[in-house]
Amino acid sequence: MNSRKLFIGVGGVVLFALLAGLAALAANNIRKPASELPPGGTLVATLVRPSAHDVVAGFGSIWISSGPDRTVARIDPTTDAVTAVITLPDPATILAVGADSIWVTSAPGNRVSRIDPATDRVVGSLTSGERGALGITVFDGYVWVANHNGDPTGSVAKIDPAKMQVVDLIPIGDEPDGGPTSMASGAGSIWVGVQNINAVVRINPSTDTIVATIPDGGACREIVGDDQAIWVAGGCVPGPGVTRIDPATNTVSEMSNASGNSPAIALGGDSVWYATTGNFLGRINVTTHRVVGRLRLPGPGFAATVAYGFVWVTDEVDGLLFKVKPN
Repeated sequence: MNSRKLFIGVGGVVLFALLAGLAALAANNIRKPASELPPGGTLVATLVRPSAHDVVAGFGSIWISSGPDRTVARIDPTTDAVTAVITLPDPATILAVGADSIWVTSAPGNRVSRIDPATDRVVGSLTSGERGALGITVFDGYVWVANHNGDPTGSVAKIDPAKMQVVDLIPIGDEPDGGPTSMASGAGSIWVGVQNINAVVRINPSTDTIVATIPDGGACREIVGDDQAIWVAGGCVPGPGVTRIDPATNTVSEMSNASGNSPAIALGGDSVWYATTGNFLGRINVTTHRVVGRLRLPGPGFAATVAYGFVWVTDEVDGLLFKVKPN
């Protein structure tokens, strides 16, 4: 018998059971039809940002990567004016905010660049050690990068920003391609979505070891977290939803129906915000885990952040940035 086929078959059964369980959670998590939900926020501005990709907030500004255009734009959140455009040698993919820097990955390349917000210049770069530097987060004095592809598997690179070098490489996944994607820190750990195993992997940042692998079919897009919960955007599976992982049990404890494929997610105050490819921005109450608002957007969401009193959502398809005021 072909062991590879057996593995896939068993994996398919497990994934089917997982999706059925998550669907049940979602069914129990809807109080009102989406059409009856209040908007949750008001769209106050739509800004043109060609090839708008990722978005983060830091150092008094909103930062937007441009994907293949190889630039990062800095925006004043009060005036919505672009105050700087930083050119990179490689694609500008995913962003992270550190203690004194903005960090940028360059998938499909493997470069990680460092921007000084005091000068709006690239002040350092290095390779992440594998192919496809994608997700990135800063935690516990280190920069962590998801290498989407590798040999024999993808990995997470641990970077010492003082030395500007990779100090550890943690293999993750079970195939050379389609490995680690997005990352977040929360509950004292690093959390990594791994597409080829349909799971979120939890890493101990002190020992650089995997301490849990949590099945989650949506683990290929944005992840956010704090000490109470890890929230995973539902961007990969049929019947998409936003899942909540309980760090105390390392299990998916809730699933909120996103009413559409939801690649973007952001955490702010008492809410988790998710943007869908169906042009909607949803709002989940972090205490009740219920969807409490749903706002129509002019375009599909790709990435999101909450800062300076607003929700910011990029639309990669149309090259836009949406600015939403929570109600």
